[in-house]
Amino acid sequence: MGSPINTPRLTLYIAGDLPNSRRARAHLEAWLQRAAIASDDVEVVDVLTHPERAAEEDIFMTPALVFSGGSGRQVFVGDLSDGEYLGDLQANTSDSHDGV
Repeated sequence: MGSPINTPRLTLYIAGDLPNSRRARAHLEAWLQRAAIASDDVEVVDVLTHPERAAEEDIFMTPALVFSGGSGRQVFVGDLSDGEYLGDLQANTSDSHDGV
């Protein structure tokens, strides 16, 4: 919890190596490359090995991408194949990652 309050945080909750989890990771990686955001900026939490983390964040479905930042918290559920979700996310993160 040593990061500044207004630093955006991305967390992807997955369920092991299930197909939807693999697709979500692939779609997120592709989006990160297009948005010039380092994949190191994303935390991946496997709810099969860390169910308490999902419970703490009220995550009951996977895959789920959680964006926490200055504009609040957004949760995107699914394999992230719908580009609209990531487009919305990019609008929220673009100011925070300018020059990255």
